[in-house]
Amino acid sequence: GFYATGQPADTSAATNQNQISFWGGLKPVEDLSATSRLTFFWQDVGSVTAIPPLNTAKGDGERKSYAGAEWDNQLVYDYTDDVQLGFLWGIFFPGSVYHAGFDSTAQELVSTVSVKF
Repeated sequence: GFYATGQPADTSAATNQNQISFWGGLKPVEDLSATSRLTFFWQDVGSVTAIPPLNTAKGDGERKSYAGAEWDNQLVYDYTDDVQLGFLWGIFFPGSVYHAGFDSTAQELVSTVSVKF
């Protein structure tokens, strides 16, 4: 896969999936905008591979189709007409596709500077 997790029998990042997203934004002051997006991911039922349980309770070794949820938040400040400063914070909550040892929450903080000329 494109983004392998190291988990045995993990499905490829190119696997068909379904998504549903909810998003919104606001502008609390003239030069500041805030946006947020919550997205849920499900893999197609036929694309999920079952793996044998490794010291798990009955049924825990079966791969499910819920891949997880991602929550992204972005702040953009218009410093001038030509310069923007931004922060993006994203967090991913793994779903039942991932098993113990590969089910840690992942997060990232990105800062940006945009200059137009």
